[in-house]
Amino acid sequence: MLHCITASLNKVTVRKLFPEKICYNEEKKEGRVKMIRAVVFDCGNVLNAFQPIAYYRKQGYEKTLCERICKEMFQSEEWQRYDQGLLTFSSLIEKLKEKYQEDAKWIDVFAKQWLYVLEMIPAHQQLLDELSEQGYRVYLLSNIAQESWDYVSKKGNYRKRFDGWVLSFEEKLIKPQEQIYRILLERYQLDAKECLFLDDLQSNVEAARKIGMQALQVTSQDMRKTVWRYIKEQANEGTK
Repeated sequence: MLHCITASLNKVTVRKLFPEKICYNEEKKEGRVKMIRAVVFDCGNVLNAFQPIAYYRKQGYEKTLCERICKEMFQSEEWQRYDQGLLTFSSLIEKLKEKYQEDAKWIDVFAKQWLYVLEMIPAHQQLLDELSEQGYRVYLLSNIAQESWDYVSKKGNYRKRFDGWVLSFEEKLIKPQEQIYRILLERYQLDAKECLFLDDLQSNVEAARKIGMQALQVTSQDMRKTVWRYIKEQANEGTK
């Protein structure tokens, strides 16, 4: 039995990328690709940029300094624990300064500015709105600390634009751990095969596929056409 959802599009660009009628087949057929009903976004490098070296270089800091401090901060085990909600921001910075005492001053300097690294990615912000306008459910699954979430959710109005979210600092879990994906599916009663997951890290993409989700790795700051093309291809496969 087919349900056809007629979507009225506000933007010509969306109309060119996707047909006005999206048809969903509710019957489960062996070997058939499931239609996409929900799109799950990561935050860093998908909706919001996370390129700290580039950001601090634009602020006038010397290249080797940026590379060193950013590696010490953002690639540290301590930062991962911070994203996981296991360290407060103040504890994180104190631990990093103790670990890299010769760079303690610079860690303080970079820490005061770091939220501004999370600049919005216009094309993917547009994609989020297009998907929602077309009737897709949209969710966020992100490794993110509380301060980061407070900042980006306010700046991007995410609490109103998303249908739901699962965040590492709240769950005390982190991608690519399988359980955090399952929390999303169970909490919002989603069929994994009907979800398209977008993430910049291949390990997270593979973890999503492992539990049955469809997934694409985000490799640029404009994946709109790629995502719409993929959704359209699955729609075509599902109606054959």
